[in-house]
Amino acid sequence: MSPSRFVTLVAATFLISATLAAKPSKKPGTQASRCSLAHYPVAVGNVSEYKTTSKQLDAEGNVVSEASSTYTEEVAAIDANSYRTKNVSAGNASESKWLCGNDGIALEYDVYPETKITSSGVSIPATMEVGGSWAQSFAMEGPGVNQSTRTTNRVTKREMVSVPAGTFEAWRVDWESTTTLPGNEAPNVIRGVAWYATSVGLVKSSVTVAMEMDDIRSVESVTELVKQRTK
Repeated sequence: MSPSRFVTLVAATFLISATLAAKPSKKPGTQASRCSLAHYPVAVGNVSEYKTTSKQLDAEGNVVSEASSTYTEEVAAIDANSYRTKNVSAGNASESKWLCGNDGIALEYDVYPETKITSSGVSIPATMEVGGSWAQSFAMEGPGVNQSTRTTNRVTKREMVSVPAGTFEAWRVDWESTTTLPGNEAPNVIRGVAWYATSVGLVKSSVTVAMEMDDIRSVESVTELVKQRTK
């Protein structure tokens, strides 16, 4: 993943992360690992397909344009303290490494020349309960890049959520990501929601980004689980 793409992802969403946890999944194929959580099972060969729908809205909330895309995420390898995923979207493939510890799961960031990256906290926590919360911080400093982001997550309730893959009782996680950039008087704030189901993982996420470009004033993106194959 290039630095420019990573910055875009940080500023636009993802840190849709949450994880709540408990005992490792007992599904066939799941290895004994701190990486596999009750609400976020991880096993080699697990493949999840998602659909993302993005809408550009004007000041009155009318849809100016709409687009959709799909991507798959496959667990390619796993050991006691980390796992790797392969992500494929529109013919493009990339890999990510996730580190697993007692507090949960965190993305291992790529290393770039002359660029310093520091982070703390986890993307997906090891335990989840209504009223629980956690935070993750990230900073990148290098040629043409200087930003810091802090994301706070709160488990607000258990609720039913319907997606193409089915209807699930899920943990609802409300999150807020604040990014500070040099020269900006006020930080950029993005808010979103993610839903995690026991024995399934992430089933849905949504995020709204305010912006001003021509007559567009915001962009809404919703990602839903389409289908899942588990080993």
